[in-house]
Amino acid sequence: MEKAIERITTNQLKHLVDTVRTESQTFPLHVELPIKHGTSSSFVQFEIDKDTNDKEELSKEKRRWLVKLKFDFPETGKIEARLSIQETKAGIIFVAESRETEQKIRSQLNTIRENLKKKDIELESLDCFCAPLVTEQKTMITKRLIDVRT
Repeated sequence: MEKAIERITTNQLKHLVDTVRTESQTFPLHVELPIKHGTSSSFVQFEIDKDTNDKEELSKEKRRWLVKLKFDFPETGKIEARLSIQETKAGIIFVAESRETEQKIRSQLNTIRENLKKKDIELESLDCFCAPLVTEQKTMITKRLIDVRT
């Protein structure tokens, strides 16, 4: 669990340094949350970004946001959920490496659709498919916050 806290702290510090350098919020924003199950732990990775395909200059309230959630649990294998959100409209795509996991997610799509409808969220799209997911290599911080040479 200590390594998980170190990873979270490092990611937060990196994002903070990037934000200070540019004097504004930098995107995409990456967040990792550790999930402990039994004696092992996994990470849920969040990525939040502005939609760069939006050519219109929209107000902050109408801006389209892209959210990516990445899971890799022993029971399910790798799963990625991709959400596109604008006001009360959403598009969701699930990608699973395992055919069995894809079928389990697919069996729940109507429940997801109904639950979002109850919350007045209009679904533009909702789909699930099976495909290989590549694990991205983490970039290490090359500039240290503290000079360790002294």
